[in-house]
Amino acid sequence: MSRETSSSWSRNTACVAGPLEEIVAARRIPVVDIGTIAAIRNGRIRLRRAIESFSPDEVRFVDGRSEPFDAIVLATGYETGLPALFDGELSVLDASGHPFGATAEGGQWGGGAIFELSHDSGSWTYTQLFSFGEGGIGAPLTMDAAGNLYCTTSGGGDFGYGTVFKIDSAGNFTVLHSFTGADGSGPEAGLVLDPAGNLYGDTFGGGDFNLGVVFKLDVSGNETVLHSFAGGADGAHPAATLLLTPSGTFFGSTQTGGSHNAGTLFRLKP
Repeated sequence: MSRETSSSWSRNTACVAGPLEEIVAARRIPVVDIGTIAAIRNGRIRLRRAIESFSPDEVRFVDGRSEPFDAIVLATGYETGLPALFDGELSVLDASGHPFGATAEGGQWGGGAIFELSHDSGSWTYTQLFSFGEGGIGAPLTMDAAGNLYCTTSGGGDFGYGTVFKIDSAGNFTVLHSFTGADGSGPEAGLVLDPAGNLYGDTFGGGDFNLGVVFKLDVSGNETVLHSFAGGADGAHPAATLLLTPSGTFFGSTQTGGSHNAGTLFRLKP
């Protein structure tokens, strides 16, 4: 494991001609700000992930967190522009609004890296949390309420078919599961967490027909195949992160199979 820290850009960079030039040359996103950024910095405004559902006294977010609210005046969604500044994917924000992400290549060992961006005194700092020598990661990260990160690698592990891994809030890396091929292989998508802390995902290959699976990894590290794709009406080769509803139903997609062999949208009920 490698941990590297280097200072990145400052907000005092001179402006350039237009919005696109400012993103490319000044490495920042131009905004019209009337105090929002200052309020985020001093903690008056706190960033959260997208809202999954409401209950009478709390809001549940897509990352599994729930928080009580007396009233909701306005709920607004957004798509972050930060990925345009990086060769990688910014996946999650921690409780302080710091983004975490992953790259499919690079890092100390060339096989991709997990990183954090933190902001202090007007500048951003890049911290490499882990560097991969093999395996390959291109999927979005998942973060639990304790700040632990979860994701998959498409290769590597004990059998070479990919892994599910965890990086805890202290930066410690743990392989939670190595795919054997029979229980899945080559995952290309991220993971979802249920309220009990179980992880769910899909793999591009492996399973009964080597066309991919939907799987569950419980809090004890036991993996269960929930569905093996057969390549017919149910599709084949899932490669997108699942959507988990409050009722426990999953929605997902496959790249091939189905009536026209062009992929499917599927629902998997508990």
